[in-house]
Amino acid sequence: MSKSNWLKKLIFVDEGSNEQEEPAKQPERISNLRKDAPATPPPLPKSPVSSMPNMAGLSELSMTEPLDPSQITGKADQELMDKLCNDVLGRQMADGIDYVKFKRSVDSLKGIQPDETIRFTTAYLTLKATFPSLTVESLSQTIDQYIDLMEQERKKGLNELNNLRKQNVDKKEIEINKAIGNIEKMKAEIQKLTAFVTETNMEIVEKKNDYALREANFNATVDKIVNQLNGDKVKIETIIKTN
Repeated sequence: MSKSNWLKKLIFVDEGSNEQEEPAKQPERISNLRKDAPATPPPLPKSPVSSMPNMAGLSELSMTEPLDPSQITGKADQELMDKLCNDVLGRQMADGIDYVKFKRSVDSLKGIQPDETIRFTTAYLTLKATFPSLTVESLSQTIDQYIDLMEQERKKGLNELNNLRKQNVDKKEIEINKAIGNIEKMKAEIQKLTAFVTETNMEIVEKKNDYALREANFNATVDKIVNQLNGDKVKIETIIKTN
C-alpha cells in the first residue's frame, strides 16, 4: 500500500467500521455550478455593468428642421427698397429725359391732379415740348436699362446671401455630419466595450463562485483531517497508559 493510500485509509476509515466516507466530488463541483448558475449572473458589488450610465440618448439627436423656402412669402422691406432705388434709379441713363426724370415730373402733379392717366399724359407733353427728342420708346428703353441694373443688384445680393449660407450653413452642416460620424463611431465602441464588460463580468462571477466553493470544500476537508487527528490524539492520551 502506498503512503498516500495508507494516510487516506488511516484518516477516513474509523476503527471498528468497514463503512468508508465518500470524499467530496471535486470534478462534479464546477460542472454543477455552471449548470445551476443563472443565465445572467448578478453583477458584482460596484460592478461596471451596474454602474454604467445609459448611453442610448446618443442616438436620439434633436434636429430642428428649417422652413420650406417654397412656403415662405417675401415682404418688401421699405428701407432696402429706398436704398436700391437710390443706388439704381439714382443713376441717370441719359443726358436728356429718361424714365427717372419723367417719373419725378409725374409725381410732382399728384397734389394738383388725382387722375393718374392725366398726370402721365400732362408730364409727357410738358417734357416733350422742352425736349422734342423724348418718345415713348426712349422712356421704355431707359426703363429696361433700369430693370437690367436692378437685376444685377438682385444677382449681387443673392451672391452675398449664398456666401453667407456657405459660411454659416454649409460649413456648419459639414461639421454636424462629421460630429454625427464621430458619434456613430463612439456608439460602436461603446457597444463593443459594453459586450466586453458584460462577458467579462459573467466570467468573474463564475470564477468567484467557483473559487469560493473550492475554498469552502478545501477548508471542510482540512477541518475533517484536523478533527480526526485531534480525536486520535485524545484517544491516544486517554487509552494508552504510560508508567
